[in-house]
Amino acid sequence: MLDTFELPHYILGHYSNSKITPLKLQKLLYYVKVWGIVAGVELYQGEFMRWEHGPVNADVYHRYKSFGRNPIDQPYTESPNFDGSKKELIDFIVAAYLPFSAISLSAMTHKESPWQNTPPNYVISHDKILDFYSQQLFAHNFNPFDPIKKPYFPVQSNSWYAYILDMTTDDVERHTRFSSFQDYQKRLKQAQDDTNDLNQALDNLFYL
Repeated sequence: MLDTFELPHYILGHYSNSKITPLKLQKLLYYVKVWGIVAGVELYQGEFMRWEHGPVNADVYHRYKSFGRNPIDQPYTESPNFDGSKKELIDFIVAAYLPFSAISLSAMTHKESPWQNTPPNYVISHDKILDFYSQQLFAHNFNPFDPIKKPYFPVQSNSWYAYILDMTTDDVERHTRFSSFQDYQKRLKQAQDDTNDLNQALDNLFYL
């Protein structure tokens, strides 16, 4: 299990091109903690308190608060010494949540009962975490964890619920699982590329 600062150092170093702000770092750390508990593997020893903008590890907050809303600029450091299976879990969880903005991640935690049912400035308990998150679709990705052979159940963000609002049951089922995590990432990249192409085309029309 990684101590308070080993995991932040790893995420900031390994994903140095992702422009991670202090707020986004907090939420990535929290979800690594959460899904490690669900998977039955202690990935991070830091605890999280209920603060205004979601779960926060106070020690990490004070280490990086000087960056404010700006991306954290930290020199790359060597990866911590953890076994391959834990690293694979951490990378999987971070990759699943990394596409979301800091504000989106914060809003997601506000919709989840562990934050809602914990008094301000109190630690969010492992029991609350396990009771809630083990019932979520994303939990199907664990026990056992196999991102290559198993179907992938994507993160259910606030926008995801709006996206499926008018869908039929069959359509919802089709959009709640992918053949694998790699398949999901491929489709996500294609969707992002299509959006970028559309935006570029609109820009070209605007400047004609």
